[in-house]
Amino acid sequence: MEIKYKRLSADVIDYYFFSEIIALIKSMEDVLSFKYSIIITTIIGIIFFILFMCKDSIFGYESIGKKIMKLKISAKDENIINKKFLIKRNLSNFLKYPVYPYYILFDYRTNFDEKYDISIIEKVKISNKF
Repeated sequence: MEIKYKRLSADVIDYYFFSEIIALIKSMEDVLSFKYSIIITTIIGIIFFILFMCKDSIFGYESIGKKIMKLKISAKDENIINKKFLIKRNLSNFLKYPVYPYYILFDYRTNFDEKYDISIIEKVKISNKF
């Protein structure tokens, strides 16, 4: 599978994963009275936003989708990849979200990725066979 399709699949997996977490929290709304539904909906929105911003820094600089699709974030200067940087990257992607999938399919990299020379690459599995 081409890397751009793997990357798009990873984003779909991430979205689905976080949506399931939100659905679980949202199910609590049925237990509580209607007057709390606006508060719960607001809290859920905030939680979803925070999870999306931190998705690449929760599990060792890779999101759940990237782990499943065996992808990783790579930069020429590996020192720039830290939690704060990844949150900035995700915020940049979030702000472009309606067109973000098109960046992946047609351009492969977003403007932020090009600015900092970042690529999403496949993990290389090293064989121990001699």
